[in-house]
Amino acid sequence: ENSYWVKMGELIKVDGGVENIRFSENSDVVAFGGFWNTQKDENGQTSGLGSVLIYEWSNNQWNLKGDVIKGGIDRRGFAVSFDIDSTGNLVAISNRDFDDENFGLTGKVEFYNFNSQNSSWELMNDDRKSIVYNKNPDNINPYFGSTVNINDDATVISVSTLTYPYYVDTDFYGTDELFNEGFLISNFKWDDETKSWTLLNEIYSNSTAPSNNFASPTNTSLSGNGRYLSLAGGYNINDPYLSGKVRVFSINNSPPIA
Repeated sequence: ENSYWVKMGELIKVDGGVENIRFSENSDVVAFGGFWNTQKDENGQTSGLGSVLIYEWSNNQWNLKGDVIKGGIDRRGFAVSFDIDSTGNLVAISNRDFDDENFGLTGKVEFYNFNSQNSSWELMNDDRKSIVYNKNPDNINPYFGSTVNINDDATVISVSTLTYPYYVDTDFYGTDELFNEGFLISNFKWDDETKSWTLLNEIYSNSTAPSNNFASPTNTSLSGNGRYLSLAGGYNINDPYLSGKVRVFSINNSPPIA
């Protein structure tokens, strides 16, 4: 017997681009948006850089759940990546270009909870505090929050730190090598007693030598129980055809090398 994909409800139209999309566990809540999804206010003026829109399926149609979560001029890199928990009531959003007064341009992950009483998304300050993390303070542009994944109950979060590839100045070095600083995946667990995030472990790349490939993963996914993490994308250095690769990790006490 043949089966078919059937469109649910009317087409959801939004301003700006949609780079990411995430579902709740039973798929009745969907979050989408991204860095290029720039919303406008009632006067038609740009109100922020990056945004996340969350819709809920009810009465056979998709309805906007609460307000649009927007970035701002002081929150560049907002919504480069995000993820939603199994209930569809908590969302983690990266602010990848966050400029911390102590660490400089480091990146940040914020958590928003849905308030059903006033139908709005509120930044969480006590429970699920924001994460600002920079493993290497000498790296002035680490892009912490390039990918964000949370488990079902948002007690485990996996965040990637990526640095963009760059070309060496040929006039100065006499070469045109492409450098890639590699990547770092930091996994945190929420401690309900101390109300803080604890670093569980990290997955890191040792591809710091000059190469003509992009070693950093473009997509990551965390299992519902928070024990398995998959990384997709990145050229295989040893493959002459530069094919991509998928790596799957399980939580271990020793730090793995991707």
